[in-house]
Amino acid sequence: ANALQGKGIPLLISNVQSQSSASDFLSTLAGVIDLPVLSEWSDRYRNINGIDSKKFFDEVIVQGAWPKRSPVRFDYVIWQNPWMVVGKNTFIAENLNRAEIQLTREAPYPEVDENDLIKSFCLFSSEPFPFAKNFAELMQKGFHGVVVDGEKLSWFGIKNLLFLERCLK
Repeated sequence: ANALQGKGIPLLISNVQSQSSASDFLSTLAGVIDLPVLSEWSDRYRNINGIDSKKFFDEVIVQGAWPKRSPVRFDYVIWQNPWMVVGKNTFIAENLNRAEIQLTREAPYPEVDENDLIKSFCLFSSEPFPFAKNFAELMQKGFHGVVVDGEKLSWFGIKNLLFLERCLK
């Protein structure tokens, strides 16, 4: 980034950690590239309130089943070797909070020990790591969880926005 800026190339850098910051960035980006639809998306993000948890999970679970009783701890798993999960102050955590799922890790994307992760109910993201391909093997190793649609939960933009709008009460 510094090298590009040193050559006079303008940069727009985002650090989206919440629905509010997604809205702010989309509004800024709309002005920079003169694309009004992004301003509309920004406004729509600001109006997302009152998510129906059942609709949310009916649409987001790709593989596996929700537990019959409430788990003690949830982890949103994004990588294997090393195992990495999502912390509580992230865009993903805010999406899950809307469905009354609380992530508790302090760091945004910490590495975790496999034996610790087995104690959680895991939301294995469908991407960037392809957990769906080896989901049965994970369950045989003692993990508990489901595969969730990472595109709907992980990335701000039209897919996430449309998903959240479909889940409104």
